Amino acid sequence: MGDVRAPEHLVLDLRSDPAAMLLAHINSSGLDNGIERAEDVGDLIDRIAAGSFAFDRGISGHQRCAERPDRGRSGCRIMACPSALTPPDDNGEMLATNAWWNAIDPQLLKQIDDLLCTRRLIQAVVLLRQEGGLQPPPGLYEAQDLLIERRAELDRRGLLEPEPPPPTTAQLIEKADAIAAPIRAVEAFWDGDTQGWFVVLVAIVSRPGRHHDRFDEVPLTVLRHGGDIRLFTGQVPPWPEAQQAIEQGQSVARHVGVPFHFTNPEAPDVNLPRWWDTQPT
Repeated sequence: MGDVRAPEHLVLDLRSDPAAMLLAHINSSGLDNGIERAEDVGDLIDRIAAGSFAFDRGISGHQRCAERPDRGRSGCRIMACPSALTPPDDNGEMLATNAWWNAIDPQLLKQIDDLLCTRRLIQAVVLLRQEGGLQPPPGLYEAQDLLIERRAELDRRGLLEPEPPPPTTAQLIEKADAIAAPIRAVEAFWDGDTQGWFVVLVAIVSRPGRHHDRFDEVPLTVLRHGGDIRLFTGQVPPWPEAQQAIEQGQSVARHVGVPFHFTNPEAPDVNLPRWWDTQPT
C-alpha cells in the first residue's frame, strides 16, 4: 500500500498473529528490516480514521518524530513527523512543532497554506522545495507526504475550499467536441499517488505525444472515490471510479464515434497496456 512510484510501501507481515503493518523499502532484503507502523490492520484503520496516522519513516512505532532527516534501520530516510502540529494559538493559526516547519519563514508558510486551502498541492510542493530553505531539502515524496498531512490538518479545521463537483457526462462531451485534433479513442487508465488509486479519462488523438510517436492524450477528467484504506475495509473491489469511468467514457466515445478502452477496470495497475499498444505499428 502506498504511492506506486515511491521507494517505500506499507506491507502486511503475515508471519505474526495479529499481522503487523510494516513500512518496507522496495530494495530491502526482507521484512526483518521493515519499520512497524501499526500493530495490526485494525490499529491502522483506527488511526487513519482518527487522523493520527502518517507515512513517517521513524525507527519504531513509538519513536514517530525525528529532529532531522536521518537513516532508520530499514535504510529508509527518516523525516520529521508531518502530523506533529499543535492546536491553534489564540489567533487561530496552526503552529508546527517539528524542526522543518519551524525553519520555514512564516510568510512563506502562509503562502503554502493558501495553496493547500485551494487544493493546489503540486504548486505547494514546488514552493516548499524551491523556497523553503530547508537543509537538507526534502525529496519530492517527502515534501508531498509532509504537505498532504498538513492539508489534512487544514481540512480538519474546515479551512479547505470544497472540492469541485465531478464533471457531468454532458460536460465531458463538450470537452471532447472542443478538441481540434482527430480523436481516435476514449481511454480510461489507472494511476496512483500517496492518497491511493484513481482513474484518468482521456481522449486519444492523432499527433505525436510524450508517450507515443503517433498518438497523444488529451485529459478529460480524473476520478477518485477515496483512498487505499478502502482495500482494508472491504469497500473495493469493485471500484466505483472505474465504473464511473466506463459509463462516462463509453458515452463520450459513442458521441464521438470512436472505441472506448479500459484494459482492466477490476484491478489497479500502472503497467497495463494502453490503447495505442493495441494498434499496428
